[in-house]
Amino acid sequence: MWKRVVLDSAASYHLTGQLKLLEDQQRPPHRLSVTVADGRAVPVNLRDRLRIPVTLSTTAGKPETKRFEMREVYYSPGLPGTLVSLGQLLQTGHVVTFTVGEWEVRDPTGTDVLMTARPVNRVSEVRATAASGDIAAACVALSKDRSLDTWHRRLGHLNYAAVRRLADSGAVKGLRVAAGGPPVQCQTCAPSEATKYPVPQRRTSPAHIAAGVLHADLSGPVDRSIHGNEYIMVVII
Repeated sequence: MWKRVVLDSAASYHLTGQLKLLEDQQRPPHRLSVTVADGRAVPVNLRDRLRIPVTLSTTAGKPETKRFEMREVYYSPGLPGTLVSLGQLLQTGHVVTFTVGEWEVRDPTGTDVLMTARPVNRVSEVRATAASGDIAAACVALSKDRSLDTWHRRLGHLNYAAVRRLADSGAVKGLRVAAGGPPVQCQTCAPSEATKYPVPQRRTSPAHIAAGVLHADLSGPVDRSIHGNEYIMVVII
């Protein structure tokens, strides 16, 4: 389950204790520890990206679920939930406003509402959509950037250039190609793309030209064929 998600004005970094929900796990360049409210120094092991499914109200008053992406999220074992750092949101250009009974986090232009938080027992709790661990993990797995070769196979061996165009244009939702070197040659596509050159109508190297070379190889005797042949001769002109 998504555990409690809290908008914390005192947190210096985004923190989470749910490892399965993190997408791009990278170790920080040096060992870090964060001091929490009760004075404990909590170690952080990984730095990742996290997408929180949040519930927003549309202009029609109906609830709508979106995913709010946070980068530079640190994993801290034992942390019972997720802390969203208000300071880190402001540092990344987000517009945060406080109205009566609600925090609103907007995009840097201040136009779109990305996340809301309401006070619960004097703590600003984000309206995160509850999801089981298996479903959340599956969503994370599907949203990861995949290699060009992986998308090539998933799309029925579509050529690499077309896959890149789909990813760059955003025509296919969720199709994100991970950065990397050129793809390896697809062993499935190679035989189907092989071409056979036509047999020339005229000899390209006649034996009678000056300084011409003729190669002949005679092998035998071998087992007699049904036609009575016991020798094999190969001539290359």
